[in-house]
Amino acid sequence: MFDGLRRRKVDGLERSRDVAGLAELLRHDRPDMVSRAAEALSRIGGQDAVEALLAALESSHAGTRREIAVKLGEIGDRATADRLAVLLYDEDGRVGEAAARALGRIGGPGALGALVDALVDGDFQGNRAAPRDALRTIMRGHRFSTVRPRQLRHDLAGEVRQLVWAGDFDAARALLRQIADGAASVRTASGLPWGGGSYTTATAQHAAATVQRMEATALRSIAMPDVLPYSMAFEEQELIGQFATLEAFLANLPEDMEEATSPPPANEPGEGWLIEGMIRLLHSRDADCRRDAVGELRGLGGPEAIAALRERLGEENTELRRVILLALNGMDGLDSVAALGDCLTDRHWAIRLAAVAALRKIDGPETVAALHARLDDEHHEVRKAALSIAARTDGEILRKGVQDPHEEVRTRAALVAVDLDDPQWADVLAPLLTEPSRLARAWAAEGLRRWSWAGEPIQLAIAAREWDEVVEAGAAAAEPLMRMLEEIYLDNEPDKEDAMHALERLVTAHGREIPDEVLRAGADFDNFAGPWKSMPDGEDYAPIIDASGLRQACREALQHQ
Repeated sequence: MFDGLRRRKVDGLERSRDVAGLAELLRHDRPDMVSRAAEALSRIGGQDAVEALLAALESSHAGTRREIAVKLGEIGDRATADRLAVLLYDEDGRVGEAAARALGRIGGPGALGALVDALVDGDFQGNRAAPRDALRTIMRGHRFSTVRPRQLRHDLAGEVRQLVWAGDFDAARALLRQIADGAASVRTASGLPWGGGSYTTATAQHAAATVQRMEATALRSIAMPDVLPYSMAFEEQELIGQFATLEAFLANLPEDMEEATSPPPANEPGEGWLIEGMIRLLHSRDADCRRDAVGELRGLGGPEAIAALRERLGEENTELRRVILLALNGMDGLDSVAALGDCLTDRHWAIRLAAVAALRKIDGPETVAALHARLDDEHHEVRKAALSIAARTDGEILRKGVQDPHEEVRTRAALVAVDLDDPQWADVLAPLLTEPSRLARAWAAEGLRRWSWAGEPIQLAIAAREWDEVVEAGAAAAEPLMRMLEEIYLDNEPDKEDAMHALERLVTAHGREIPDEVLRAGADFDNFAGPWKSMPDGEDYAPIIDASGLRQACREALQHQ
């Protein structure tokens, strides 16, 4: 009964907008009355209600202070930021957390400054996660109010591919998000249920996730430097198909759809307080705060942000140093090799990879020299990126890539050569036709067939997996096929089984013409493990490929001779 009376009393004061009466209830000894009165004042709003709430902050009861901080955040009066800033240091941690959340809701220069002050204060005893989250709320609200959909271009997928090959995963992800958003906008603008737009959006999102896994590989190497280097080969193979889908969509984009989305506007005037706050946050002892500041400064841009980030390239935290490097690269804030400092020779390959990615935007002889030096880097991912960039201006670099000891670098050389689409590099690619890496063989074959290369037609047909064409070549194809089976193909590789069957067909059709050494090798050819397959229970297994057909055909041919 008494609860009902108290509730009706508060309701009556609120209906009559009796701010003074509600202010009296803020000093009530019952927490529920304080809460109801504060709630009523927040709904009434206005300067009088705010002043009544601020006056009650002097209460000795922590619950009251916390409740009032929450309601001040709901009202959103920026003039209260200074009083809430004091509460960040309240002796009761829950009051400080409530004050931080309120400042995050209020936003503005005063709120941001108070939160940054706490995060850079080495003596701050409160829960640092609260002001950090509140600061993220302010910056997220700023981004949502300024960012607009991006413009689509026909060449955007090719640009993403070049970014990935150069190791600039951060910028590649941003462009993939741009494609995903743009494809959705085009579909909406067309007024048609355009399945291509939906599929492209999903493909771009999947590609962005793939690139993020590649970046995670680099980050893991920083966290666990003593572990053997991780490979990105699987992700790269996955991206090839995704890029093909994106390029096909963008290449067929109607001209009136290319402008269906618009580029984002320039930074709003008056953003100096945001930039100043983020620059101060770079000096926080909390690495997460510094990382947040780097990301926000990249989005805000401007000479002040670039200058502040360049000063932090000597950051001791390796992961953060890499983030700063990528941010400066995205802001075009690195205008010389010297600006990279020691990043090109950093002990962590992920830092060297990010530095190489930055060289993509820097011209001059010093850049060429720096790229050539990274072609001998101890880590293959750095060599791959350097090759991808350097070959754009000096195709002779491809020769070095084709001869690299690591198969992923040789594969990248094939990819870059095909991307350059210049027949003058046909002879450079030719050695890859007998490359152990199936992907490198396939890309070399694609380029050589596109350029109508006539150097070794049988070996080219084998690498291109054109088995009917191989068999039609007759007995001359037997020797190169056997060499691939014995020396090049690996177990579990689909090409090995197909090549074996092609050789069996050749022996059956041209037994007397097949060289004796091929027949003898075929007569003793062992069974081998085929491509991996998945069982219904989730287990993988490699079936044994039966080579008895080839053995029998070769033995019969030998007996006949």
